[in-house]
Amino acid sequence: MYVGAHVEERYNIIEDGAIDQQVEGQDGVTPEQQQTRAEQSDLVMILLNLAYIPDSVIHKLENFKIGWQKQFKALMTSHNESEVFSRWN
Repeated sequence: MYVGAHVEERYNIIEDGAIDQQVEGQDGVTPEQQQTRAEQSDLVMILLNLAYIPDSVIHKLENFKIGWQKQFKALMTSHNESEVFSRWN
Protein backbone atom coordinates (compact mmCIF):
# COMPACT_ATOMS: atom_id res chain seq x y z
CA MET A 1 0.00 0.00 0.00
CA TYR A 2 1.21 3.51 -0.76
CA VAL A 3 1.50 6.14 1.94
CA GLY A 4 2.67 9.52 0.65
CA ALA A 5 6.02 10.95 1.70
CA HIS A 6 4.17 14.01 3.05
CA VAL A 7 2.71 11.90 5.89
CA GLU A 8 4.73 12.38 9.07
CA GLU A 9 6.06 9.17 10.61
CA ARG A 10 4.54 7.15 7.78
CA TYR A 11 6.64 4.16 8.80
CA ASN A 12 4.20 3.70 11.71
CA ILE A 13 1.31 3.36 9.25
CA ILE A 14 3.01 1.07 6.73
CA GLU A 15 2.57 -2.57 7.64
CA ASP A 16 5.06 -4.81 5.89
CA GLY A 17 4.57 -7.95 7.96
CA ALA A 18 8.02 -7.73 9.54
CA ILE A 19 8.33 -7.84 13.31
CA ASP A 20 9.28 -4.46 14.77
CA GLN A 21 12.90 -4.52 15.88
CA GLN A 22 12.97 -2.22 18.86
CA VAL A 23 16.22 -0.75 20.15
CA GLU A 24 16.69 -0.73 23.89
CA GLY A 25 15.99 2.72 25.32
CA GLN A 26 14.36 3.92 22.10
CA ASP A 27 10.68 4.09 21.16
CA GLY A 28 9.46 2.80 17.82
CA VAL A 29 11.27 0.94 15.09
CA THR A 30 14.91 1.17 14.05
CA PRO A 31 16.01 3.73 11.44
CA GLU A 32 16.73 0.86 9.04
CA GLN A 33 13.15 -0.41 9.39
CA GLN A 34 11.86 3.13 8.88
CA GLN A 35 13.83 3.37 5.63
CA THR A 36 12.73 -0.09 4.47
CA ARG A 37 9.07 0.70 5.04
CA ALA A 38 9.35 4.05 3.27
CA GLU A 39 11.13 2.45 0.32
CA GLN A 40 8.50 -0.27 0.14
CA SER A 41 5.78 2.35 -0.09
CA ASP A 42 7.73 4.40 -2.63
CA LEU A 43 8.32 1.29 -4.76
CA VAL A 44 4.54 0.89 -5.09
CA MET A 45 4.30 4.41 -6.53
CA ILE A 46 7.24 3.76 -8.89
CA LEU A 47 5.62 0.57 -10.18
CA LEU A 48 2.33 2.38 -10.72
CA ASN A 49 4.16 5.02 -12.77
CA LEU A 50 6.62 2.70 -14.49
CA ALA A 51 5.37 3.63 -17.95
CA TYR A 52 6.43 7.25 -17.34
CA ILE A 53 9.96 6.49 -16.12
CA PRO A 54 12.47 6.65 -18.99
CA ASP A 55 13.89 3.31 -20.11
CA SER A 56 17.41 4.70 -19.77
CA VAL A 57 16.82 5.21 -16.04
CA ILE A 58 15.23 1.81 -15.41
CA HIS A 59 18.02 -0.04 -17.23
CA LYS A 60 20.68 1.66 -15.09
CA LEU A 61 18.93 0.91 -11.79
CA GLU A 62 20.92 -2.00 -10.38
CA ASN A 63 18.57 -3.43 -7.74
CA PHE A 64 15.96 -2.64 -5.13
CA LYS A 65 18.04 -3.37 -2.04
CA ILE A 66 17.95 -0.95 0.89
CA GLY A 67 19.00 2.50 -0.29
CA TRP A 68 17.81 2.12 -3.91
CA GLN A 69 15.97 5.45 -3.82
CA LYS A 70 19.26 7.40 -3.71
CA GLN A 71 20.44 5.82 -6.95
CA PHE A 72 17.01 6.29 -8.54
CA LYS A 73 16.92 9.98 -7.60
CA ALA A 74 20.43 10.54 -8.99
CA LEU A 75 19.54 8.78 -12.25
CA MET A 76 16.32 10.78 -12.65
CA THR A 77 18.11 14.06 -11.89
CA SER A 78 20.81 13.24 -14.44
CA HIS A 79 18.19 12.28 -17.03
CA ASN A 80 16.15 15.45 -16.45
CA GLU A 81 19.25 17.65 -16.70
CA SER A 82 20.30 16.01 -19.95
CA GLU A 83 16.76 16.38 -21.34
CA VAL A 84 16.70 20.12 -20.62
CA PHE A 85 20.20 20.57 -22.07
CA SER A 86 19.34 18.62 -25.23
CA ARG A 87 16.33 20.90 -25.86
CA TRP A 88 18.61 23.93 -25.87
CA ASN A 89 20.86 22.51 -28.60
